Amino acid sequence: MSDPYQSKNQSVLSSGPSLKIGVSQDGIYRIRYEDLVSQGLLNQAEPSSRINLYGNKAGMLPFFNTPDIPDDLSPLPILMQDGGDGMFGPGDYFLFFGQSPHVWTYDSSYGFLHQTNYYSDTTYYFVSAHSESAIRVGSTSNASQSDLRISTSIEHVHHESDLSNICNGSVHWMGERFSSSGQSQTVTLSTPNPANTHRNNAKILIQTAAQTNNGTASFTIDAAGTSMKISHTRATGSNESSLCTDMQSIQRELSVSSSQLPLSFSFQKSQAAGNGFIDFISLSYERQLSVQNQALFFRNPEALNRKASFSLQAGEGLIVWDITNVYHIQEFPLTRNGNSYSFTAPADSILHEYAAFYPNNAQSPSFAGLQSAQNLHGAANIDYILVTHPVFLEYAKQIADMHRERNGYSVLVATTDQVYNEFSSGSKDPSAIRMLAKHLWDKSDSLHRPRYLLLFGAASYDYKGTLGQLTDFVPTFESFFNLQEGGGTPVEDNFAYLEDLEGFSPAESNGRGSMDIAVGRLPVRNSSDAEAVVEKIDIYSHPEYLYDSRNPNLPGNFGDWRNEIAFVSDDGFESRLETSILRNDWPSTMIPEFHVNKLYSDAYERTTSSTSNRVPGLESNIRTSIEEGSLFIGYYGHSGWDAWSDERILSIDIINQLNESYSFPIMSSSSCTFGYFDYINRPSAAELLVLRPHSGAIAILTTTRTANTGSIEDIIQAFVQKLTDKSSGKVSTIGDAYLYGKKHHASAVYKFVLLGDPGLKAAIPQYTVQTLRINGQDIASSEPDTLKALSPITIEGIITDNQGQLLDNFNGTLITKIYDKKTTETTLGNYNPQDRRQNEKVSYQTQNSLLFQGYSEVEDGRFSVSFIVPKDIQYNYGNGKIEYYAYSNTTDANGCFEDIVVGGFNSEAILDTMPPVVDLYINKNNYITGTVGESPYLYAEISDHFGINTTGTGIGHNMTLVIDEDFSNPIVVNNLFRYNPGSYTEGTLSYPLNLERGEHTAQLKVWNINNISTTESITFRIGESDEPEIFEIRAVPNPARNDYVDIYFNHNGYGGGIERCEVNIFNLQGLRVTRFDYEVGDISGYSIGPIRWDMTRSNGGGLQSGMYIAHIRAHHADGSISHKTVKIIIVR
Repeated sequence: MSDPYQSKNQSVLSSGPSLKIGVSQDGIYRIRYEDLVSQGLLNQAEPSSRINLYGNKAGMLPFFNTPDIPDDLSPLPILMQDGGDGMFGPGDYFLFFGQSPHVWTYDSSYGFLHQTNYYSDTTYYFVSAHSESAIRVGSTSNASQSDLRISTSIEHVHHESDLSNICNGSVHWMGERFSSSGQSQTVTLSTPNPANTHRNNAKILIQTAAQTNNGTASFTIDAAGTSMKISHTRATGSNESSLCTDMQSIQRELSVSSSQLPLSFSFQKSQAAGNGFIDFISLSYERQLSVQNQALFFRNPEALNRKASFSLQAGEGLIVWDITNVYHIQEFPLTRNGNSYSFTAPADSILHEYAAFYPNNAQSPSFAGLQSAQNLHGAANIDYILVTHPVFLEYAKQIADMHRERNGYSVLVATTDQVYNEFSSGSKDPSAIRMLAKHLWDKSDSLHRPRYLLLFGAASYDYKGTLGQLTDFVPTFESFFNLQEGGGTPVEDNFAYLEDLEGFSPAESNGRGSMDIAVGRLPVRNSSDAEAVVEKIDIYSHPEYLYDSRNPNLPGNFGDWRNEIAFVSDDGFESRLETSILRNDWPSTMIPEFHVNKLYSDAYERTTSSTSNRVPGLESNIRTSIEEGSLFIGYYGHSGWDAWSDERILSIDIINQLNESYSFPIMSSSSCTFGYFDYINRPSAAELLVLRPHSGAIAILTTTRTANTGSIEDIIQAFVQKLTDKSSGKVSTIGDAYLYGKKHHASAVYKFVLLGDPGLKAAIPQYTVQTLRINGQDIASSEPDTLKALSPITIEGIITDNQGQLLDNFNGTLITKIYDKKTTETTLGNYNPQDRRQNEKVSYQTQNSLLFQGYSEVEDGRFSVSFIVPKDIQYNYGNGKIEYYAYSNTTDANGCFEDIVVGGFNSEAILDTMPPVVDLYINKNNYITGTVGESPYLYAEISDHFGINTTGTGIGHNMTLVIDEDFSNPIVVNNLFRYNPGSYTEGTLSYPLNLERGEHTAQLKVWNINNISTTESITFRIGESDEPEIFEIRAVPNPARNDYVDIYFNHNGYGGGIERCEVNIFNLQGLRVTRFDYEVGDISGYSIGPIRWDMTRSNGGGLQSGMYIAHIRAHHADGSISHKTVKIIIVR
């Protein structure tokens, strides 16, 4: 017999197709030759020796990595009935013992204990016709005569109806519900052939639950004359406004004397609110060893450590198997005396289980279909494991291919069915996924072990589809240690506990072990979700997508958004890390090369209504951080499953309205329940951020339930530190940083999960930008010039690797941002309605005053940047900051320089008296005033001899946009201005116009660095759609007296421009007098003409005086067509 626990490198399923069969209860099952033919496994008779059954002992896999977990399917013994010819053919069959997925164990102190399988109601087996080493039911001999004679069995009966999950997230389901006081229900247990050997021949265990609200409840139970009562009180210390669950049990001895035991339950409660539930009923009673039609499974603890002679009442043809060890089943020879059959079993310290049955009464299993050959056991040296539900397999393969091609990973893609088949005998069990990872971990050396596990599919607490539909695609590990709503917690960490004896029990509040691999989940529920996340991963990881902030519709990976990090905090500041960020400013100290945006709720004005409190300014800034791009956005504070903070500063409504963007941030939520990903058909806000197509987050680290955020905050700090660390010369993956944070702060953080691809490399600039000289002075040997107002500055520098060596093959673009000194801000101390007090006023520092932002070329790893310091600076002296971001076609770099003094005034400055020049357009710089389609944008070309002021520090010197003369609400657009590459005198601005149809005006006011302004306006009309449109058509001269007339018109630019015009001239009777074509040379413009007509017919003849209609049919580049007519009067 093979050892089921020995590690294997090849699955038994690799040899060829197999037939998957299922059973739902203990029984002796028959499979006929005809069954295997109809299911497609056989098409002709085969040697009986090749027919084999594979599986393992029933029940859930152990929650811990114990040595008794089978590594693969094991051969199981069968009783072959082939007529003795050695061939399995027509009329032949075999028998096997099939187990219920719900198992019983015996404990000498507690008796028989039932364990419901949380994940599956079916045990599966596999029939193969490819084995030459099939095993069969063995035979054993009777032990010598025994004085202990047994004619009864301890039968066990269990009732448990999983009807509702009152936690909305737990492995623990409840059965029959009682909603009103005085309500009664009866549960009847089947108790055939009770042995009336003594009065109390049975033990019963009943467990009930009650939800109460500062009240009490109770169940009164009558069991065949035995009365019991279970009392419930409200859970201690729970919220008085909510229903809380109390679970109690009772155990009694009673008498069972008939084939049925009715149990009558009556529920009472002291308050109107609340419900009662039957959790389970377990009964053990003494049963006569009498075999009827169905197989009898029996055992008796009296036989422990003693030889025992068992006597059964049965008919002709009885067979008895010892089924204690399912891998080694043996048949006992029977001694018959009339209708009594007996056998003698040897003494053993293990309680043995037996099956007595008639072969002709064997049951038929269910058939789950032919399974293709598979061999996950044969995989080796795997970096990245991707487990997907079969419906998402094609999308999972795309992710795998991306990782192979772009990261060089060795990737194993496995469907959940494949994993279950090899590691949990075909039954659904999340531990099978862990065992796959452990198998690959154990067989590899330390340099080739798996690093990442991606679970590709949504999970829910409804493992079995009890609520009627598939919501659990790739399961998680649910717990049940708390029965309040959301008290059960999905524990993804358990997939990463790969060392021996590590694991997580649903009954515990924390795992035993340390995470060995990074685990992430993409909670896709349908093909649209899957397609969206695959496309986001493709864009995020693709090195050839270039980002252009002036063209936000271009898919982007590279861009200065990779230099942006935002920290968002709720008001109240009750957490350690909020205080740390505010007062100690660790992000700016730890990662100075990144620009840190501090978005603190109490720093914004709050609006209050009768129904809600909102912080609109913060909402807008969070949305901007997501849409315009940030490397990382972290939140600290309160949250629910659908929003950050009581003020809902980031909610599902906002997420669903996010504009399309291609610079997806990594996000974190150090809060409660924001990532409640296992709820039935209610995606959490965290999930929607990841699943949002073309927008939202690329990944989010988030809590699944109410949590103590202190440890989570430590994880976030460690995560950011690891994520941004480039000292190794390699870019960290999201999973590496997540695992680093988890392993270094492992206490009570199982509620913190990664929704995202753990193997995805973060959008961290790989290389470093270094400053060499400022105004010709080497910064390494001398103090650089002070940046004084109106002083000309030239900065020179290089791009280096992590060793500081010049990258002379780096050619691309550098974005340089110069910031003024840090400023001290103070929160407002808004009234906090939750705490019924004013928030504490807290001071913190920011460095957001932008003096200059410019683009310049990097050639052979070297660059030079020139500009003039604006007049609007803080004139006191202090350290400013230079931030760099550079990108080429294939890679990028960032860096900073903080030892630069800003302050004072350049007394030798040439004072400018000329205002800047502003040219306004709609959509393009060749726009002709008129109608545009919906969703246009304002485009401005701006220039000045000395530079444009975008600092935002001078009072009244912001660059502002006024729409439709609404001068009381000017829009500050400093951050939208971009200098042209290599210039500090010319640049552009783009602003999307989300306006209703009709006529509008836009007025832009611009200041130069000498604080001289100019204002320009434009008038335009928004049409009904983005469809091509012709307008302002005219004929010149009109009336026409000469030999020709010229036709001109404008169009809105949609449809890719006009390539050709078809001109038809009609008289007033509707008859066409001529037709001709006009080819457009430059299709990029908005104005067409002159289209000259010589005022003749098609045959060249002249036309009489009168009115004619010219019909223009314009053909656009995208194939669309637009029309317009103009009247022409001819005077002869």
